Amino acid sequence: PSAEEVLERPAHLYNPRPTGAAEAIRQVELEQDRLMQRLPLFLHGVRPGEAGPKPPSLAVLQRSGRALHATIRDFTLDAVAQAGPGAESDRLLRLADANQVLAELQANVAHFVAAAATRAEGGATDGVTRSLVEGLHALLEIVAAELGDAESDPEFLVKLVADRSMALLAVRERVSGGAAPSSPEERLALWRSIDLFEQIVLLLRQYVWSRSTTPA
Repeated sequence: PSAEEVLERPAHLYNPRPTGAAEAIRQVELEQDRLMQRLPLFLHGVRPGEAGPKPPSLAVLQRSGRALHATIRDFTLDAVAQAGPGAESDRLLRLADANQVLAELQANVAHFVAAAATRAEGGATDGVTRSLVEGLHALLEIVAAELGDAESDPEFLVKLVADRSMALLAVRERVSGGAAPSSPEERLALWRSIDLFEQIVLLLRQYVWSRSTTPA
């Protein structure tokens, strides 16, 4: 099998086949964790000097991610139908919502990579773009690690992905007041990167809420 075929195959769904809603919930969570752990790999091509083995291409990560999202969605909705009304069914529906948010996260991170890749090495906007790339990479890695840890603190994760509008406003002001010359294309790509960073943070908040909140 190709790398893409391996990546798009579920590792936990139906392994073993769930005998109840609780097992189905756990399998969906584990499969979503796999997708979340791949998001930092999207940034490999825009992180200069990154060490370690080269991950699959961005195109392969995207296509395999979309295929796995579809598999998780179908599995989750089938589990909802079998579970019937109740708290476990509500939890599965919340995970189905989280799955959609995760798909949007993947798309937005890919768009962010495309915008960041247009920067000119050593150009006027290069330093700010590098900071955004490294900041997003660190944030995605921490969220992925925390969600995959059964003993993680949900409150810590909620605080981690809290609204960062003030920090991004400072970045915008820094860009607007920059005296160094830059081409319109560079500046437009930087503004696009900032907007996408903010959108990704909002989606992360939605995803963490869907994963960490259980119905009363």
